[in-house]
Amino acid sequence: MKKERSTAMRLATVCALSAAPGLRTPWRSRRHWPPARPAPLSAVVNYALNRTAVNGDRLALYGLSFGGYLAPRAAAHDRRIKALVANSPQRDLLGLVLDATTGGSYDDASERVRRASWSTQALIENYLLWNHGVTSLDAFLRHAANFSLEGMEEQIACPTLSLVAEGETQTALAQARRFHQALRAPKHFVTLTTADGADHHCGVSNVTHTSALAYDWIAQQLRQA
Repeated sequence: MKKERSTAMRLATVCALSAAPGLRTPWRSRRHWPPARPAPLSAVVNYALNRTAVNGDRLALYGLSFGGYLAPRAAAHDRRIKALVANSPQRDLLGLVLDATTGGSYDDASERVRRASWSTQALIENYLLWNHGVTSLDAFLRHAANFSLEGMEEQIACPTLSLVAEGETQTALAQARRFHQALRAPKHFVTLTTADGADHHCGVSNVTHTSALAYDWIAQQLRQA
């Protein structure tokens, strides 16, 4: 976060960091995020706009990792957000999970996950179940099917930057492209590449490069606002 803060400071940007309910923050909250509820991020926006250092006409939202689902949904509902960065856009959570599995059919999702590699099973059982407040694989798969941005892209009115690392899965790359294509607002698409050392998830393998892309784009959009 130090390098990311330095990029923001260079651009005189005031940043507020927020973690979604259910994520393993230092507070280990046991609250969880319903798939179709933008209200928690609206509360973050309310907080930001009550800060004297924040210009309400120049408010941007940067969604990282699962924020690639949460931030676009918030922007679709909240016109106070003037610029959006999604890194990377997640249109279909269940599709991303199943893409990491082999065997079985899509209709038999639970069997497909049970045949996945031990690392994929461990990610789902030890991380995703906890984050989403469920205790069984079948419950998680039913829950994950509700997390979709399909059809919401047209509701996003602010300029949007879509970032995706080329080291992500083919499904993640395809979802980011479909999200970008469906947008009706001014938009820009950037692939984080191996050549730039930013091909890992969300470009975290080169945070300086990824942050510079995001914050420089935000600064440009808000100067034009």
